Amino acid sequence: MTPLQVLVVDDSDDDAELLLSEIRRGYQPRYERAWTAEAVREALKKPWDIVISDWAMPNFSGLDAFRLVRETGVDLPFILVSGSIDEDIAVSALRAGVHDFMMKGRYARLLPSIARELREAENRRNKRAAEDRYRLMFENSPQPMWMYDRDTLRFVAVNDAAVRKYGYSRDEFQRMKISDIRPAADVPAAVASIGAREPQLWRHLRKDGSELTVEISANELTVD
Repeated sequence: MTPLQVLVVDDSDDDAELLLSEIRRGYQPRYERAWTAEAVREALKKPWDIVISDWAMPNFSGLDAFRLVRETGVDLPFILVSGSIDEDIAVSALRAGVHDFMMKGRYARLLPSIARELREAENRRNKRAAEDRYRLMFENSPQPMWMYDRDTLRFVAVNDAAVRKYGYSRDEFQRMKISDIRPAADVPAAVASIGAREPQLWRHLRKDGSELTVEISANELTVD
């Protein structure tokens, strides 16, 4: 059975055991239970796969627990459970970033929810890792590279090689459009070629006005 490290935030022994009994139908949980801000903050120093929290506890709430999770900076799936929670509160919790909520004792979809949230958390980690690899490649490339907005043509980001090659600072680049580094006569054709995937030869201008002949390769990226 798949191990699961789960932090249970609940002050009720009976409710926690009912929850864990359902989890044991699909996982082998290693768990810890906490129900105060101090105990939750201390527990969050350990590695967890998921946090499942009661909505209301003495002097503490599920949203309080969620905020403590957020403070750690760790992307932990968080499921909220409650014996009585109205739709407005549930919607507010989801808007705050809580991943799912359900009524206590009505755990028919608990295991599917855990599986989904674990999978989506893994997808988010993989996406961040891919973005970090791309960012490292972008920043450390010996070739000038930049990103620009296709609608406005404004530079969004440039790497160090572009700064060195063209003579503009990063701040200057980000106040410019890609048309600003083209000779005026080339701008219409350059704009018309946006979206072309094959490498192209163009004239570019440095900050000092000197001209470069460059080969441009472009790829379209979607940025969240």
